[in-house]
Amino acid sequence: MGISSATVRSVMRELADNGFLDQDHLSSGRVPTESGLRHYVDHLMRRRSIPRDDRLGFHARLAGSAETPAQIVKTASRALSAICTSATIGRCPRIGEATVRKLEFVSLDAGRSLAILVFGDGRTHQRVFQHQDEITTIHLDQIRNYFDAHWTGQTLNAIRSELRASLAKAESTDPNRRLLEVTESALAEEERPDDAVIVEGLTFVLSDDSTAQQATSLLGALDDKRLLLELLDQFVDGEGARVLFGTDTAIPEFRDCAFVSAAYGLSGKRRGAVAIVGSVRMDYAKVVPWVGFAAGAISRVLERNTHAA
Repeated sequence: MGISSATVRSVMRELADNGFLDQDHLSSGRVPTESGLRHYVDHLMRRRSIPRDDRLGFHARLAGSAETPAQIVKTASRALSAICTSATIGRCPRIGEATVRKLEFVSLDAGRSLAILVFGDGRTHQRVFQHQDEITTIHLDQIRNYFDAHWTGQTLNAIRSELRASLAKAESTDPNRRLLEVTESALAEEERPDDAVIVEGLTFVLSDDSTAQQATSLLGALDDKRLLLELLDQFVDGEGARVLFGTDTAIPEFRDCAFVSAAYGLSGKRRGAVAIVGSVRMDYAKVVPWVGFAAGAISRVLERNTHAA
């Protein structure tokens, strides 16, 4: 670099005084602190460009995957994990924000029916629900027709909201009240974390020297889908690819980790997110552009599939 060792020592001392470097032991070298890494990511890092062939290959993998959003996010998460050699977590699109195309029923036996919701993004959801009185096929056809006339094309959240409002206003003698009650029972329940969260590349937690020492606690946290869902919902609200350090999450198991996340969208709204989980000294110049690109690729495939449907 054309500078003396004294200059290096002086600069290193200044960086340490400003909180960018730390020294674990008197005999050890200095390592970047979280503040130093943050400054590097925000101001000094030069993102590496992704080769065209790699971009085309990634997009081809998504386009060739099955058409449900969960399978698309899973394919993207698995590919991203292999490219960045780190664990990846993905949040599937919120089911409540999906547009409902139709509601179908199958009568099973006395007191039980199967409801099948078909969504505009290719998803289907089946639910067996109970009803106290005798519901015949004729009744189920009436409910389906009523649903088609009032709610087809709306999001599941909007339908739930209107149903509750209609039930609150309906008198006990209202002939439509029973239709509304059965419809509410038939709709998909609130999403389960196990269905909403995808985790790929856990073996990289064990093979990375920086995370292997706390692998047990880290793998335990990555197995807690409810915890990950809360974390990923924070990432959905962010703009572009961003870096979040473990201490920012207030989750002890992630204190020595970093997340690089990006949200993907559908119809102009952010629907979910993907994130790399790894060492705080990961290769940010490579990981950040890849995570941003992966989120964009998911958005494009979801949009294509929605329009095709």
